[in-house]
Amino acid sequence: MKINLLLILLLSISLVSYSQIEKEVSLFILDENGFVNSDEKGQLYYLVSMKSRDTLFDRDGYNFILNNRRGFEEYASLNEMGAKVSLDTLNYVKISDLAHFSNCELHNYLSLKKEIYVIFKNKKDSSYWRYPVIYTGTQKNVEMLKM
Repeated sequence: MKINLLLILLLSISLVSYSQIEKEVSLFILDENGFVNSDEKGQLYYLVSMKSRDTLFDRDGYNFILNNRRGFEEYASLNEMGAKVSLDTLNYVKISDLAHFSNCELHNYLSLKKEIYVIFKNKKDSSYWRYPVIYTGTQKNVEMLKM
């Protein structure tokens, strides 16, 4: 009986510790005006473009892939992969918060995160949707053209 109680206590402490670590590892980025683009096969891409602090460049582009691959050359649409969320329940950062980092600091910050999610606002009903993304690196003077 004592062993069972001890195991239950130990398991619950482990779960609480794991949930704390998970909260620190995951990053939620709120981008109410975010734009997703795709290539000809259907792979989805997301770009954060910010004014560069480096005087040699105008913009810094932080590239992400939305992991929408289902199989060999088969991709899910953006609508199929999102999850509706409430901002009240998430600890998120806005794009303006990320602008406080230098370009190298932000690159390192994004590279070290195990899970990154971008949150977009649905223009039709003002709901918020979360999408898993993979940070793929930084480019200088790259901007996403909205057509």
